[in-house]
Amino acid sequence: MKAIEDIARSGIAAAQTRLRVAAGNVANAATDGFQRQAVQNTTVEGGGVVSRVVPEAVQPAIPLVQDLLAAKTARYEFQANLKMIKTSFGLIGSLFDDKA
Repeated sequence: MKAIEDIARSGIAAAQTRLRVAAGNVANAATDGFQRQAVQNTTVEGGGVVSRVVPEAVQPAIPLVQDLLAAKTARYEFQANLKMIKTSFGLIGSLFDDKA
């Protein structure tokens, strides 16, 4: 089983990928021939996630709204995973304080 910090770091990386893809979709939406992208997440045995960018098969009816929602969701995912790392480090620090 992976450490909580490693699992949270993989979540942060996944959130960054989702945000990057959403931003790219918004920035290039008016470009001729642009193929929207999506993020495909796969869980890792023992904990965590791996993300990969794939072409989006189905064009959504309202792509801008979908991309803005994805960016907002990625922000919350990033913050939640960062909070997990900070909490984990705080617990380790208090453990060392108790032992000292």
